[in-house]
Amino acid sequence: MTPFLSEGIDRLALNYPDVSFISFADSLLLKSNWSVGTFDSNVNYTYEPEVFITLANKICEIYKSCLGLPTYAVITQGNNAYFDDPLLHISESKNHISLNSLGVPFAQLMDIEHTARKNIRDKTHQPAEIYMDSQYYNSLKFKFSFAKQEQPKAKYETKMVSQSCFYYYNSIDNLLSELEN
Repeated sequence: MTPFLSEGIDRLALNYPDVSFISFADSLLLKSNWSVGTFDSNVNYTYEPEVFITLANKICEIYKSCLGLPTYAVITQGNNAYFDDPLLHISESKNHISLNSLGVPFAQLMDIEHTARKNIRDKTHQPAEIYMDSQYYNSLKFKFSFAKQEQPKAKYETKMVSQSCFYYYNSIDNLLSELEN
């Protein structure tokens, strides 16, 4: 059993150097930079959205072990504002932290969580372990046999995107079992 939540998250973060782990009391924000390379450029392909499903599972285990509480994850995706930008910037004085490229995904995260809570209260759908913006969800590499478009989803509104938005919700175990290896 992990005595302190921060120690459990620290140990997990050691194994994922390409992901920033930012704690806010009982909430945890994860951020990564990614690129989609092409064969005729020097840009490498680093996009691996499936890692966040794995991390959601491991974080759930840490919270259960440390606090005895279940968790849920909300996952969104944005574009990187700058190539070769560090995951986060911490000023020399240690009183400024910059998380570039986080504006739109953070707003979507808040809007999805707000809508999911309302939908649960209104009994539109049951609580889930994971809620994912459709842009992120559709980028996951699922097994061909998985009917990903037939999975439960709900509409949400966000001021940051002009088109209709949906979030998919499911159990972490179900998603992990349907991801390509």
